[in-house]
Amino acid sequence: MDRHLEPPLLKTYQELSPEEQAVVQKEIVAITKLEPNLSKRTAAEIFTDPKTTPFVILKENQLASFILHTTLSPTLVELHCLYTKPAFRGQKLSDLLIRHSMRDKEKTYIAATFLEHIGHMLQGYGFQEVPLKKLSLPHLWSFVRPRFSIHRLREVLRHRQKSPLHLFIKKPCL
Repeated sequence: MDRHLEPPLLKTYQELSPEEQAVVQKEIVAITKLEPNLSKRTAAEIFTDPKTTPFVILKENQLASFILHTTLSPTLVELHCLYTKPAFRGQKLSDLLIRHSMRDKEKTYIAATFLEHIGHMLQGYGFQEVPLKKLSLPHLWSFVRPRFSIHRLREVLRHRQKSPLHLFIKKPCL
């Protein structure tokens, strides 16, 4: 079957069967370790943190794309680790993931990237680039607090060697 005609299967990690979870978990952790433009994540950070929901798209019984949706506070959600495998690019899977991740119109969404093209893409979804110092104190604390680990700080420093951090925020659409 032509992969462009087959409908994608978007699910949360929790909705997958145990067998699918095992495969998806290994793959996502491997991708975050190998893909130079993604920050490395441990399985515990992705799959055992109750605040983080991985949204995945399965096509042809394999992982095609994913995004992480992390609730930082009751009003603030971070979207991060957006990735689509090369074989599935150009099929608007990232669009599907982003739109699905932002379906709660009462939340504020935040995303950080070191890649300019991702920043432009986020702006297309209504995100605005903001300096870190412009975040409200509660949002700043919610965003920075999870990054206070040696592992996460190393990743920020690794990426900053290549380009500056761009922070984007999307306010609630009420």
